[in-house]
Amino acid sequence: MTDCKQQLKELIEDTVFPDIEDAIDDVFEEIANSKKPSKEQESLLKDMNEFKEDLEDILKEIKENELEDEECKELFEEFTLMIKEMETE
Repeated sequence: MTDCKQQLKELIEDTVFPDIEDAIDDVFEEIANSKKPSKEQESLLKDMNEFKEDLEDILKEIKENELEDEECKELFEEFTLMIKEMETE
C-alpha cells in the first residue's frame, strides 16, 4: 500500500468517518426531538448516507488495491480541504 493510500485510509477511518457518523446521529436526535423529520432533514440524511457509502467504497478500493495513485492524491486533498473548512466554521 502506498503512503497516499495509507494516509487516505487513516484519514477516512480516523476523521471523516467518525465525523459523518456524528453528523448523522445529530440529525437523528433532531428528528427524535421534533417527532417527525422535515424534508430538509430527510434530504440531509440521504446525502450523508450516500457519502458514507462512498467512503466505504473508497476503503474497499484501497483494501483491494484498485485505487489509482492520482485519484488517491485528489481524494486526500479534497478531504483535507473539507476538514479545514469545517474547522473554520
